[in-house]
Amino acid sequence: MMADLPAPAKISAKDAFHDVADVHPFHLPHIFNDCPEGPDAKCVLNSTSLTMPVVKAGDLWPSALSSRPLSAFELRSKLKSKEAYWSKAGVAGAGGSLDQNMSLCADINRAALQWAVEHAETGVAKRFATKGEPLVIVDDKKATIGATGPEWIKDELVFSRVADSTSPTGTRVEVQSWMFVVGNANDGNVPWFLPAGMHYCNSVAVVSCFTCSLLVRCLCCCYCRHAFLQHCCNWC
Repeated sequence: MMADLPAPAKISAKDAFHDVADVHPFHLPHIFNDCPEGPDAKCVLNSTSLTMPVVKAGDLWPSALSSRPLSAFELRSKLKSKEAYWSKAGVAGAGGSLDQNMSLCADINRAALQWAVEHAETGVAKRFATKGEPLVIVDDKKATIGATGPEWIKDELVFSRVADSTSPTGTRVEVQSWMFVVGNANDGNVPWFLPAGMHYCNSVAVVSCFTCSLLVRCLCCCYCRHAFLQHCCNWC
């Protein structure tokens, strides 16, 4: 989704799963080839990304709980930038402005949430629609550079509970990702160990909620805080 390459160009991507602060074995996403003839049917970019699962309870649990179960709070993702993909694929219009769109990470999160809802058990999805607390993805915000480097390395998804008269619970939870962009120096033609052409996002961890909904149905919101929030505890 980050690349948004025109058809029929494609991407073959592999993901490394480790701490985003680690530099070994490698801590940056990369594109290993280009498409000299442009984004045609023969264009398949070989790319890597990096994802760090952040496991914690979070702050949205009901205060009455004596303990807050751990779950995947977010997936912190280092991706190649849209500019980098377009440049390597030979798409006209590649430039830094492509990554100044403040909805690129949000669009990924909306798609992930929609996937979870569409693959949930029918009964769970129906009950959530009538009694659950909506999760609403909002636009990204830019992470800054601090004294020790990019603040994004430690920045987390922001979950904010706000009033919503249209919600079954009277509230909704808005979730906002931080974005951090590294310019695509020399069109990405730099040594592999140098940072260039990257777009960092905080991604919602909805897969854990999907799995949970299959196993424990109406208790899913007590143990999964993203796609089906706490109010499903009141369904039983």
